[in-house]
Amino acid sequence: MKHVLITLLAFITLNTSAQQQEKVDKPRFTAEQIATIKTKRMTLALDLNASQQQKIQELNLENTKHRKQKRGDIQEKRKSRAKLSPDKRFALVNETLDKAIAHKSAMKTILNKEQFEKWEKGNRQKRIARNRVKRQKMMKRRRMRQTIKRH
Repeated sequence: MKHVLITLLAFITLNTSAQQQEKVDKPRFTAEQIATIKTKRMTLALDLNASQQQKIQELNLENTKHRKQKRGDIQEKRKSRAKLSPDKRFALVNETLDKAIAHKSAMKTILNKEQFEKWEKGNRQKRIARNRVKRQKMMKRRRMRQTIKRH
């Protein structure tokens, strides 16, 4: 029995440290690199011409820089544990939605009709997949809480 417990404890310790190691080794790309990768993926998916690629590259670069800056602001707020007031939260959501509307209208001017429809369909599928993953994580946390409460 002791051997089983020691082996199990060693396995859990190694597994936990390995997971922490993976998070540290994750590559961090610059805004330019992220924009280039995203533009090339869009070029493959939507068959973009050279002028469309350049316009989308600029748009992606602008969005990536903005997103990185916002992410840094949010991380600072989390570290300080400051709660957002309802007005500030509303302003943040409103700004995000305005940015999304502007991005969509810019894409509509750059892409032709078929490309735009294909781009929208891909975004819809990504959003559905992202929500599915969020739901699965939420359900997993719920089950964990229920298990802890029972014991």
